[in-house]
Amino acid sequence: MNAWQIVTNFGDSALLLPVAAVLVGWMLYEKAWRCATIWLLLFIPTLAVVLGAKLAFLGWGIGIEALDFTGPSGHTTLSMAVYPTLAVWIVQRMPPRNHAWAWLLGWLFALLIGISRLVLHKHSSSEVVAGVALGSLVSMTWTWLSALDSRPTHHFVLASAIVIMVMCGLHGERAPTQSAIAHWAIAMSGRPVAYNRYTAWPNSPYRKLRYIDPWGV
Repeated sequence: MNAWQIVTNFGDSALLLPVAAVLVGWMLYEKAWRCATIWLLLFIPTLAVVLGAKLAFLGWGIGIEALDFTGPSGHTTLSMAVYPTLAVWIVQRMPPRNHAWAWLLGWLFALLIGISRLVLHKHSSSEVVAGVALGSLVSMTWTWLSALDSRPTHHFVLASAIVIMVMCGLHGERAPTQSAIAHWAIAMSGRPVAYNRYTAWPNSPYRKLRYIDPWGV
């Protein structure tokens, strides 16, 4: 396994959805009700946008051929939403200026995951950029809205240990997300097979890029 594959595995939903669940559970355990509510109200619709875009392309071939865009990169979107938020939550006991630095460090790590999707030819530039924008909006908005609601964490070591164990335990796992979405798209559209870049855009110059995965993940 090369270094970029190791990096990209940190963005798989098999890892990030459990981390997101632990993060929300941590907030609820600390009785930070408003922080958890804001996070869920931002995160769940974002997941719906990513899912909707994938269904639209796989089921009906709806995308933007000129931009080689089939929908926001799921790995990038989730990473941008989760890692900066997690970083800010970890340093919540520190002064607000530290929150900005924590968010930036989390964002840079998520950006590295986005870059890995390009290096591994899993997504186009437009899809990664869309993922960066969408996920950043979630973590940045949550950080801004919950800045005054941060609570002292009395279980920092235990909660951090749980997050680390979840990440180490699930790193390298791959959720069957794409195949499941493809099956849903087929069922909804009535097509015999799902669209991919090559069947949706048969004359596109992007065929020459030879994506390892013509859908992205």
